[in-house]
Amino acid sequence: MSGLRLDVEDWYPFLEPETFATTIIPLTYREAQAVLHAADDVKFKVNDHLTGEDKEVLAALALKLDAGLTTWKSSGAFVRLSKRSPKDAALRDPRLKEYITAEMEVEPDDAQTPASKGKGHAAQADIGKAIIAITRAVTKLACIHSGTEAIDMLVRSQRRIYPDLTLLLLQQSEAEFNENIILREFVDLRPEMEFRAFIHQGQMTGLTQYNSLCYVPDVARNHEALGKSILAYWDTKVRPLVPPTIPSYVCDFAFVKTPEGEVLKTIELNPFGECTHACLFDWKKDRGVLENGPFEMRVVQGPVPEARDRLAPELRAIVDDMYPPPSSSPSSSSSSSSSPSRKGSKDKERDKHCIVQ
Repeated sequence: MSGLRLDVEDWYPFLEPETFATTIIPLTYREAQAVLHAADDVKFKVNDHLTGEDKEVLAALALKLDAGLTTWKSSGAFVRLSKRSPKDAALRDPRLKEYITAEMEVEPDDAQTPASKGKGHAAQADIGKAIIAITRAVTKLACIHSGTEAIDMLVRSQRRIYPDLTLLLLQQSEAEFNENIILREFVDLRPEMEFRAFIHQGQMTGLTQYNSLCYVPDVARNHEALGKSILAYWDTKVRPLVPPTIPSYVCDFAFVKTPEGEVLKTIELNPFGECTHACLFDWKKDRGVLENGPFEMRVVQGPVPEARDRLAPELRAIVDDMYPPPSSSPSSSSSSSSSPSRKGSKDKERDKHCIVQ
């Protein structure tokens, strides 16, 4: 397999003991066309791309996915394609604001610095609390219970699934077409406790908080202990499973609550390179560290001044409604990592499209 290709089908067979239960369902060329036609109707706000035949194809696909969801009908599942997930579908979900508001109400007091009680401009801590609520809401909205819901998620993903399927259909003929729909056991984890590790030539060189806009005081205070736990977990549980043919990769981890306590789980593997988001690192400025070490961990050390500006427009509108913005934005922003690294304009634009990178 190519060093730059790490689709779910490539890594799930050997990582199965340490990741979430997964079912892989082949997607046909005709099914991909029908999904894209439905997405066209959403994109252009019309009803003239989806044909009667498309509807029949999608109905059959929904039944195929229902069969794959049998195990998780009650608990729900997470749907994605081989390369990427439809995380941005939440931006078009009419329940988005309702879910964010609900998460704001249950947010633990110690997850953020105390919110400002003053009127007018919101304190950075208020925005930070909203950021965590957004990430949790987006995660919950990703839970599906039927094939119809799974297709709807794919159709509403205009920034990830839509361009991916468009490119696939342009590049591959029907005979060459090779793509899968991935159904994964849904686990209601805390997205602010996700981390991304960089492994180069069999050694972990970097570890970063996954979401560069989330300030979590517990993570900032205890990052050394968290880093040691993740490093030990990877070294003893994950590294032995990864074949020597994949010496370099990016690995995502999450702390998951279980009846026995909080445990680490592996979310997925990604290619080692600029096609994978570097989070609090920068592929251009930090390549030396990511390739050669020494090991470095980066976490968000305080509220991120530019967080509001880096939200997707749909999310910023909700935050602005909760906390009206100041009349003028700060002319400069401070670093949000323990090792300062300014994001380039392309990285900022990518973050701005969706809080979930």
